[in-house]
Amino acid sequence: MTIQSSAIASRRGRIARMSAGALCLLSAILLQAGCAKEPPASTDGTVNSAARVEQFAKLPDWSGVWHLVGSPALLEREDAPAFVPGTRNHPPYTPEWEAQYVKDLVNAEHQGDPNYPDQITDTHTLYCAAGMPHVMAGPWEYQFIAMPEATTIVVDKETRFIPTDGRQYPPEDSMWPILRGWSNGHWEGDTLVIETINVKEGLWGDFTPVKFSSKAKYVERIRSIGPNMIENQVTITDPVALTRPWTWTKRYERLAAGTWPAEPEVCGNPEDRNPIVDGKLQVVLPGDR
Repeated sequence: MTIQSSAIASRRGRIARMSAGALCLLSAILLQAGCAKEPPASTDGTVNSAARVEQFAKLPDWSGVWHLVGSPALLEREDAPAFVPGTRNHPPYTPEWEAQYVKDLVNAEHQGDPNYPDQITDTHTLYCAAGMPHVMAGPWEYQFIAMPEATTIVVDKETRFIPTDGRQYPPEDSMWPILRGWSNGHWEGDTLVIETINVKEGLWGDFTPVKFSSKAKYVERIRSIGPNMIENQVTITDPVALTRPWTWTKRYERLAAGTWPAEPEVCGNPEDRNPIVDGKLQVVLPGDR
């Protein structure tokens, strides 16, 4: 009886060890196949902490692809006609900047006309990039990638990086004026507040030559106003060009789930076949010319 019990116990032990080994092997196979996944790693290479996962859970759902609502012709209006003479913004310019804007509006109507002596070309064409604030008010598609440490906004071929980790701006001598400026942000509840400074002077703000100085500061308040709608309220203060702050609002609508972002626009190339119709960028295939 004792010998038989010992043999049974030995067999049970071998079966238990084999089962444990099989489970380990199965787990390894599932993990390699992607059926079992490890927790995502944080920026320092460690597994996400509970606090970071909790921060993610508090962020708004801005997944997917978004498109500007209404016309991109003007910053201050959603219903403005595009490329119609006389269409303009009404920023609180100083007399000097207002006079220059009026003059530029006339010259802009003749852009591309070699027979017109004072024609000017929009800076989006010159730089093959919109820059601030035009980049947030164009006929392109938008992606908002929100993380606890930073939010990235991808627009056509331009990318804005907005840290929200409490960092300070770089040293002043390293922060020269650039197309999209230098942005820093923070969250106020479910609203992303962005401050952008040191934007290159002379950029067109939309499809009219509305411009600001390099001393301008742009404060954006981006928030969800519905399950598929984002609002961006922008306030520009410019001690050189404006007599008071100027505020306008843009909205972005989420496109259908599964939408792929459009091919980035090609600038300054004979293959650029992307006309803007009703405020939306069109893609014309070579065979359809």
